[in-house]
Amino acid sequence: NGLLNLGINKGDRESALKYNCHQFMEIYFSLAKIGAIMFPLNFRLVARELLFALDDSGSDTLLIGPEFAHLRAHL
Repeated sequence: NGLLNLGINKGDRESALKYNCHQFMEIYFSLAKIGAIMFPLNFRLVARELLFALDDSGSDTLLIGPEFAHLRAHL
């Protein structure tokens, strides 16, 4: 599993920023199988709001789609 190779383990908190698509569901079910906690981020939020949500969630990792690569510098 690719997520296990990233070092994601049971009980970890992971945020995901993707459009609602099959990859989002693959991340969702993969994290559930590992036993990690998924914190889905609303793709309509601006960078400031995303930063607050990430900080508030206590996420260990942000899984981000290439369509949101322009936000990486702000997060």
